[in-house]
Amino acid sequence: MLEKFNRFLDDEQQLIFQMAEIFVNSAEKSISINYLQKELGISRHQVLTVFDSLEFIIETGDMTNVNTTYNGQGLLTVQGLNTGYLKLILKTMAIKSVRLNILLNMYLGIYGSTTQFLTQFGISRATYYRNIRRIHHIISEYFIGKRRRNEAEIRQVIFSIIHHFFDNAEVLTNNLGGQVAEAIDQLKQELQNVSLTFTEKGKLINFAFVQAGRIQQGKLIKHEYAVDRDLSFLNVMNSMWQLNDKDLKGELEYMYIYLVINELITDPIDENWNMSPLGEINMIIIKQINLLDDIFGRVVEPGLLQQVRQELTKINTKVFSPFYFSETFVDPVKVPFFTETYPELDLIVKQMLEILCTSNQLRLDKSILTQVYYAYMLFIMERLPTNILSNSVKIAVDFSNGRLYTRYISAQLRQFKSLNIEITNELNEDTDIFLSDQALEKQECEQVIWEAPPIAQDWELLGDLIVKIKQQ
Repeated sequence: MLEKFNRFLDDEQQLIFQMAEIFVNSAEKSISINYLQKELGISRHQVLTVFDSLEFIIETGDMTNVNTTYNGQGLLTVQGLNTGYLKLILKTMAIKSVRLNILLNMYLGIYGSTTQFLTQFGISRATYYRNIRRIHHIISEYFIGKRRRNEAEIRQVIFSIIHHFFDNAEVLTNNLGGQVAEAIDQLKQELQNVSLTFTEKGKLINFAFVQAGRIQQGKLIKHEYAVDRDLSFLNVMNSMWQLNDKDLKGELEYMYIYLVINELITDPIDENWNMSPLGEINMIIIKQINLLDDIFGRVVEPGLLQQVRQELTKINTKVFSPFYFSETFVDPVKVPFFTETYPELDLIVKQMLEILCTSNQLRLDKSILTQVYYAYMLFIMERLPTNILSNSVKIAVDFSNGRLYTRYISAQLRQFKSLNIEITNELNEDTDIFLSDQALEKQECEQVIWEAPPIAQDWELLGDLIVKIKQQ
């Protein structure tokens, strides 16, 4: 199924990307035209046309390790295409996408007037307005629904779209991208104790790019967040915005809260901020902490649950604020993995979600609930002793190749530590899995035989067996 963001690509670009995804995800790198016809819902001639376009992007995109061939007998081959190249293909097409650039011009005005846009991209007015109708449909259907959104929410939608396609907006061919990148570099100098990672800087540039574009369009943040903090360190941004003092306050507070919520600066989340969900979130967190205390309170160090409460506040505030890149985890298809692998933890997370759903003030939909599910799951796995939730799977490791080899396999096994396993070299009545190159005569536990050093498939099968035992 086509991801909602990729609907902003031009129609042929969508087919190119879908074809590239099929080659990346398929174990077979030679795929028949007939199969691609069925998967993409297009004719044989269109498949070959799309393949030619994919070849052109690969050849002109410095993807030297990727090889493409057509044998003339119905078989197309792409070797060496991986997820990194897939992202590069997406970015390359996005830069040239007429539909996506119309969207950016509609909301950010980065290409000027309609006439200027038509001249730069070489399209007709009919094509321009046909794409505008399509854009309105996509945004209404997949992003904001029918209700009216405030300025912060509109910016969030545009920000999430840009961030999907570009690691930072500086790649867009207009002066604004460069100006934003320079302003962020100046801001980093003001924030002397802050070190931004590659992805954090790119995300911040995208956020500031949307903010600057909306300001240039005259679309300002009118809401005052009542931030009790000297924000003069952010004044470097006004060299680009050129706002008067009255309008500047709201925009500075808007950027400041983004920096705090995304943990780019270490200031605490202030309960006095005029963010309507905060009071409701605090009531929910009290109930969630009570739940976690009932489960983990007897075994965790004193004070840990108070730290957990502060971190849980950050998680909930992020998800329900208009400053959060809200598409971090959006795929409900991945939820069954956690359900099957960590059934006890899955139950706790779903109880936390039930508490969340008692709120009548928070905007909850399937996408939001999926994001919160992932956030809660990963948070608890990182911060709390989940091993108390179920019995460990005991694995006896004993290879005739010698103790050095046995220790090597044991060390590799620790990659499954999140599955709550115990590793030993002694076989006894409590052993769940016997891992060796020799077979037991009496099979009193599960046996896994590796007569040669394990390959990826061996590790995958072992992981599946661990999960199976945990479910019994």
